[in-house]
This record gives sequence, structure tokens and C-alpha cells, in this order.
Amino acid sequence: DRVFGYLHEGMSVRMISKKVGISRKAVAKLIKDRGLKKEYHPNSLKDDGKWEEIKKHIKEMYDTKKDVLTRTVIDEIKDKFLEEISHYCVSRVRVELNKEKRLPRYGAMVREANQPKRVAWVETTKGNREPFHDTFFVDESSFELDNVSTYVFVNKNDPYAHIVPGPKHKIRVMIWLGISLEGPTEVRIMQPGESINAVKYVEIVKSHYQPAALKYYGGYCKIAHDNASAHTARYTKDALQQMGVEVMPWPAESPDMNPVELVFADMKWKIRNIYKPTSKGELVAAIKDYVKNYLTKEQCQRFVRHIHPAMDLVKAREGQPVRGKKD
Repeated sequence: DRVFGYLHEGMSVRMISKKVGISRKAVAKLIKDRGLKKEYHPNSLKDDGKWEEIKKHIKEMYDTKKDVLTRTVIDEIKDKFLEEISHYCVSRVRVELNKEKRLPRYGAMVREANQPKRVAWVETTKGNREPFHDTFFVDESSFELDNVSTYVFVNKNDPYAHIVPGPKHKIRVMIWLGISLEGPTEVRIMQPGESINAVKYVEIVKSHYQPAALKYYGGYCKIAHDNASAHTARYTKDALQQMGVEVMPWPAESPDMNPVELVFADMKWKIRNIYKPTSKGELVAAIKDYVKNYLTKEQCQRFVRHIHPAMDLVKAREGQPVRGKKD
């Protein structure tokens, strides 16, 4: 009872420990077991009456900018309230505000104007009960040859041993790929100097999408692609219409809902951690092997079904970017 009496008087754990004659660890355990928590109040303030306003301002700073630096918070409190607070003080306020530290995970950039359009697309698509049974999700992606190790092990006495020469131009391979609930298209690996413009894209649709569409759906299916210029050019639209290719409307800046982006992410992880290519030839071979041996019908189905929880998250976040089942 003495411990909790001193706690309610505002004493610190250290002071209570000295008063009662038990260790700080024992005092902290008693407080924790009872479910009590002493409200933090810094001792460094010249005017204690400012503390509630300072806490409110710190909350506003983190609500406005979630990656604000602690030093920035300290400096702003000093400028605005003429009070000195410490890094520890800021961390204690974060705890009281129920803020936790996480590594940032970056989603696609979605401009504010496109956010309601994404929500509208989700609502329309779900309202139509779209099952995506007959849809190929397609896109392009670039793969780079990376060093598979994050670290180098060097002689600790050599301050420059960790500096390793890097290539002037990284080895890079551009691919095109599509997936559906029935399986993938063939992968198209672009040749050096080959870029995807409207003419090239129509050629790829003809040589890689249409055979897969015929194989899996007898040609009765549709293609879903983003709003890249090669996909939306007048030449592309006219050519696909003449070819009888049905295009599914797709909201701008929405790779987070496109299942094929999950394929690219998984492929890049396996290439880096399993295949570990050391040359362009090995990189190309790894891409082909992944599509042949990993990208089965069952795996494609798992990727495609991701779109349903992704759509729910987009709606819940009012069109802001998402990354998967967990926000």
C-alpha cells in the first residue's frame, strides 16, 4: 500500500524504491501486476502548466506527419513553448498516445484526385459481383541483377575494404507477364534496347495474351492492364478492338489491386534468395524457370484471389494505397 500511496503522490519508481527499501525492479513489478501506470510528467519544464498543451501539440505533429523526427519535435516545442524536453520525454508521450514504431512499408503513390475514383471502381465492381473468373491481369516489370549479400566481411583494420566496385550500368531485364485463375501466359522477355510502346504492346498481346486466352477460355475472356501510355494509346485501343480483345476498365494508380504485382514481388524474392543468378543469362533462366515450375494454376489462383481483400482495404482506406491483407 505504501508503494501505491507514493505512486499516487507522483513519486518516481526510483524514489519509491528508496522510500520503501526494495529494488526498483520489484517496485515496477508491483505496479505492473496491479495494472497501474504513473502518468508521465517531465521535471525539466519551467512552467508545468504548459504540459498538457505540449502533449497536445506533439500529438498533432505525429497525426500530421507520421515520420516526423524526434529532434524536429524537440526543436518545435522549444520554439513554440520556450521549453526544453528530451528524447526520452518525446518517447514517453508517444507511448501515452499509443504510437508504436514500425518499419515503413511503401505502397504505390495515389494522388488525391484518384482516390475517390478507386473507391468508385471498387464499389461498381463489387456491385456487379465480378468474380474475375475470365480475366487476365497483365503488366511489365524490370528485374535487376543484385548482389545476394547485404554485408561484406573485411579486415577491421582496413577502413576502405568495404568499398566495392559497382557496375556503371546494372544488368536489367524487362519482362511482360499475365495471370488468370486458369494459369499464366507465357513470359515475354524483352531484348536489349527493346522498349514497350504502343506498337510493341499490341504485338505482345497478339503473341502472348491471345494464345493463352484461347488455351484457357476459348478466347472468351478479358485483359486487365494499368493506364500506362502504351496500354491506353489510341493505336492500342483501336488495334485491340479490331483484334476482338475485351479490356477491363482499371482505375489509375492501382498496382496494389493487381494480382500480377504479387507475382513480380514473389519472383524477385525467389530470384534473390533461391536462384541467386550471377549473370544476365542466369537471370533470364531463373525468370523462365519460375514461370514454368512455380507459377502453377494453384499459385495463380492464390494470387488472383488477393484482389478481393485488396479491394476491401482500398474502400476502407478511402482510396489510399494498400499492400495486402494487413494494412
